[in-house]
Amino acid sequence: MARTPRTAAARAGAWSLSELPGPREAAAEERRLRRAVAALGRSRRLLRPSITAAQVARIVSRIEAIHDSLGRIHAHAALSHAADTRSEEASARLAAAERLAAQVSNGMLFFEQWWKVGLDARNARRILGGLGRLEGHFAHMRLMARHTLPEEQERIINIMEVTGTSALVRLYDRLTSAYEYRVGRRSMGREELSALVRSPRATVRRAAYRALLSRFAANRGTLADIYSSVASEWESVEVGLRSHASPISVRNMANNVDDRTVSALLRACEGGAPVFRRFFAAKARMLGLGKMRRYDLYAPVPGGRARNSYAEATGRVLGAMSSFSPEMASMARRVIESCHVDSEVRKGKRDGAFCSTVTPGLDPYVLMSFTGTVEDTFTLAHELGHAVHSVAASSQSILAQGAPLPLAETASTFSEALLHDSLMEGAPPARRRAMLSSRLDSLYATIMRQSFFTLFEQRAHKMVASGATAGEISAEYARGLRAQFGTSVEVSADFADEWVAIPHFYHAPFYCYAYSFGCLMALALSARRAEEGPAFAPTYMGILAAGGSEKPEDLMGRHGFDIGRASFWRGGMDYVARQARMAQKRTPKGAPDPLELDVDIADFGPISRGRFKIRPLTVLIGPNNSGKTYAAMLVHTVFTSHMASAIHWLMPRYVKSQILKPEFRSMAHEMDRLLGKKPNGDGYVVIPPQLVNKIYKVIFQDVEVHFSQTLVNNFKMQLRNLVRIGASSSKLSIYNNNNFSAKISKKATVSYSYSKNTYLIRRNKDKFLIRPLYMNDTKFDDIASLINTKSNKIIDHISKDLPRNVDDGTIALLTLLLHILYMSDEHIPFNSFYFPAARSGIMHAYEAMVSGSVQSRLFRKTRTDLPIVSGVLSEFVSSTINTKLKNDATFRAVGESVESNIFEGEVLLSNPSIGIPKIFYRFMKKNIPIHISSSSIAEIAPLSMFLRSDLQKGDMLIIEEPEAHLHPANQLILAKHLVSLIRSGVRILLTTHSVFFLEQLSMFVKLGSLTNEQRKKHGHGVNEFLLDSEVAPFVFKRISKGNYTIKEIPHSATTGISQEEFVSIDVDMYNKDLNIDDMIQSNKRAN
Repeated sequence: MARTPRTAAARAGAWSLSELPGPREAAAEERRLRRAVAALGRSRRLLRPSITAAQVARIVSRIEAIHDSLGRIHAHAALSHAADTRSEEASARLAAAERLAAQVSNGMLFFEQWWKVGLDARNARRILGGLGRLEGHFAHMRLMARHTLPEEQERIINIMEVTGTSALVRLYDRLTSAYEYRVGRRSMGREELSALVRSPRATVRRAAYRALLSRFAANRGTLADIYSSVASEWESVEVGLRSHASPISVRNMANNVDDRTVSALLRACEGGAPVFRRFFAAKARMLGLGKMRRYDLYAPVPGGRARNSYAEATGRVLGAMSSFSPEMASMARRVIESCHVDSEVRKGKRDGAFCSTVTPGLDPYVLMSFTGTVEDTFTLAHELGHAVHSVAASSQSILAQGAPLPLAETASTFSEALLHDSLMEGAPPARRRAMLSSRLDSLYATIMRQSFFTLFEQRAHKMVASGATAGEISAEYARGLRAQFGTSVEVSADFADEWVAIPHFYHAPFYCYAYSFGCLMALALSARRAEEGPAFAPTYMGILAAGGSEKPEDLMGRHGFDIGRASFWRGGMDYVARQARMAQKRTPKGAPDPLELDVDIADFGPISRGRFKIRPLTVLIGPNNSGKTYAAMLVHTVFTSHMASAIHWLMPRYVKSQILKPEFRSMAHEMDRLLGKKPNGDGYVVIPPQLVNKIYKVIFQDVEVHFSQTLVNNFKMQLRNLVRIGASSSKLSIYNNNNFSAKISKKATVSYSYSKNTYLIRRNKDKFLIRPLYMNDTKFDDIASLINTKSNKIIDHISKDLPRNVDDGTIALLTLLLHILYMSDEHIPFNSFYFPAARSGIMHAYEAMVSGSVQSRLFRKTRTDLPIVSGVLSEFVSSTINTKLKNDATFRAVGESVESNIFEGEVLLSNPSIGIPKIFYRFMKKNIPIHISSSSIAEIAPLSMFLRSDLQKGDMLIIEEPEAHLHPANQLILAKHLVSLIRSGVRILLTTHSVFFLEQLSMFVKLGSLTNEQRKKHGHGVNEFLLDSEVAPFVFKRISKGNYTIKEIPHSATTGISQEEFVSIDVDMYNKDLNIDDMIQSNKRAN
């Protein structure tokens, strides 16, 4: 084989296709190919049950030669087209090559059909034994027999594919590769644009994503039609005609992996989502962001940006490979020095990167666009990993050289791991931290992103089959993003159309899980490499040399990897969790993570459908009776009912009553038997999902009861009356690290559902440690450790009142129950305080309201409850008059500052043992009863009292209309104090009708973009600001009478919060005022 000079590794350039038949040579090669196919056809008469293995082997040898010839012809056309998708000549040649491939395939189809369905099983087994290295390949073909159609139908499908799906996919490539994207004044292709999403500048990242997404969104209709055609044909042919169990089963069969293996993989990836959520929260702190946006996902951590020349990149990749296996590096070098790598950036070049194997006698071809980033160096390592796999398997037949996709992606990601480890050695701390973050970015992109792509494809294929529109598919993709990120990443609406920009969805449905498969497999191989060192190299190269000659489960099983078990894939996620913890350890200490919940509401009160976010500051605006109070009270209900349920399990008497129930005893016995099983290497035992589900049922039956009772009490109406008129039920979904949803039906029932994790348990002396499967060890995870500590303290507390003969199974079960309960409520504030509207009126009338309840207090000597007033109003009055002002209150200084700055006095509370509690406003040494004080004082007094008593860091304040009865100057003062509470860790949700109050909050958001010195210069304290990511403003929009939706209000660090909702009213008033002025002037002139 001809060799090119070593200078091919020195700079990026185009590949050489001289070893392949170009247009002239292809014509002669095609004639020879057609003769070979005709000669093969004459072998049909030999296909009898009595045919010998040697005769079959000779036929197979002819088929191999045909594949070799066809592969060379097709490769030149395909690679030329990939190098310049805008070339009409290349496009025409590729179409001709695909037609030729269909004709050749039809010419060989008779043998494939005979082998699959025309030969009996006994003779097939006899012949298989004589096929040597191709035994596995032909055994796999036999497995596909039940999905094989009669020969004539197969011929028609082959021909139709050329002018059908393949043509549409070529159209997709041609359309999208011609797209140009404008960022600022520059116009560029997708590869250059992709480099910008990793820019250190947030504005550049956002602009790059917007350029990409807007370009595809503008053509969503056309691209979605192409996708629907691809998915429809996949469904109608592969599922409808070939009888595959599901669309993904088609890919699994082609990959020669079992459905259960892929299902176990996807479950492990989905269950590991919290690992990446925690990393993104940590990365936000590394970047100094209050919140990660989807635009920021691949933002570089400071200290890691470095550009490489192509020569430096190839040197680093080859060096990393050589340190593990010189043989591996030699194979990669061959590919580079053969000028088989097209690495330069050109317009019209196909997006992305790939490695193409042609025949065993040729080194593979690699395409990428090298722009000099670190990510490009890893892409080079990835594709050269594929190339090494191809070269290593070149001793295999052309029919079995190519490994199934999952194993192919194993080789590529293993090469990335080698490069990462090599670059980490000797790197300074800042560089190591940045590289670790980049590595986790890559692991996310390869494991989590690709597995969620596959989960989306499964849903999308079903939707296409049922006639879904492009908009409905986009909405489903957006829901998948929310499920993937939880609240760790802010996902803007434009990402809903990202799916039409994913080429794999068009080129190879369900391909994407192969990346997750390969990456987690590579992590397992890397762990073996760490254990065995250089001695592992021959084993690894042996795995690569097998190519596609063995079923993945069998090949990996020979080397000690049981990939059919979920525990195997969990091991890979354990590695990711360890890497994430390392990244978090390098994160500077700061404020605790903010409360981050996303709330979906459907058909509740006047709200038809809407979604809003709970952030450190959540603002709800909109017309009267649009549902703001419904939403605020619903959030308060969720928080208080969850905490009521949690408190139940802190009470020994309640726990004792529960553990004596037969169903609990049965679960305890099951747990006791489980504890007797042999643990894994870490000392843990997997708790069966069935047992975990039973515990969830116990917990959330209790939560359902509390939620239902609290809902009725707070709204003081029957459940069925909370459902929107015309709807059959309401639905509430809360998205956090443990998503849950509630359904309220018109039959006056509430049903709850929760996302569930798989848990492990380990004995720790006389106690037990629990961890979800995605955490490696409790002692390394702050949250799990805290929850275990809390659970065990509670166990110690309640154990004193439990029977002495309580067995280990009961204690272990209680530990698991408490762990699940506290993990589920991890983001729920312990206290939620609701300040309803019209507080001044309530305070003016509170003595009359509570007089009916004082009598009971005289005898019970307990806090005064308010049975005669409903819902949150009762709770508000009861809490206010039972407040105990404390000198050591956490926010005493803030409360006193509110009183002195807004009404230049203070609030006093007289709480006698007999009689009605008295609240006074003390002004100029006089005590003025609150019920005769001004409305502004009565409005603010309850808030200042809470600040001077029970409010704690992490609590939630829900305040309706905080601006009520306040002069604009005092509104500014109040807004400033609310901001100081947020900076101190209090969470606030408020509703407002005041454009002035919203403007004040907007100003604090803009102050967040300034430095401390700049804030001081303009008369503001260093803590008088809000980060844009800490604010979630929403408007309730009218759809029709009594029917509203919820929309997010635009906001940013530089523009603040948009007041557009109020501006339209201002403009209307201004225009009316101008008209009146014109009339006045006209009247003057007339007189």
